Amino acid sequence: MLFRSAKSSSKAAGGITDWDSPGAWKLDNGWYVRKGGDFIGYKPAPTNGKFVFTVEQRRGKRVQWEADRTDSKNYVLFEIDKKTFYRKQVVNGKETELQKVPLPAQKEKAYTFEIDIDNGSIVHKVYQASKWLVLDSWEEPNRAFGNGKFGFNIPGADEVALSNFSFVPK
Repeated sequence: MLFRSAKSSSKAAGGITDWDSPGAWKLDNGWYVRKGGDFIGYKPAPTNGKFVFTVEQRRGKRVQWEADRTDSKNYVLFEIDKKTFYRKQVVNGKETELQKVPLPAQKEKAYTFEIDIDNGSIVHKVYQASKWLVLDSWEEPNRAFGNGKFGFNIPGADEVALSNFSFVPK
């Protein structure tokens, strides 16, 4: 199942129809693929909860997603390239790199992430060797990370493939 709900929760979980312009995601051999569009937001807000997805860069240099987006000049940016995970903060349009972590080496081009967004923290885990590994844990106690939007940033001709997406709110 490509976009699914988490069975372990009694709360509703979101899927493809909860994205801005869901028809722009095209089904391709078991993956939902999106080309360009810049910021593609996930509609439900607040976004306190758990996002899980598998992502693959089909075209471009990095996969990018955002959290706590209040507008086009204020958000937290997360990126992966072939070897590295980045956490950046954009405030009033100025980008600052906060964290740079090597990604675990693997043969596949796709990575599966679990992102737990809560008031005061954002935790990223990556699935590898049949277990979840904490990749990045950011705590800022007085910040309501879940009040902003979550979404992918797919610039220009970049292309991202997504599968097994779910969101379970807290």
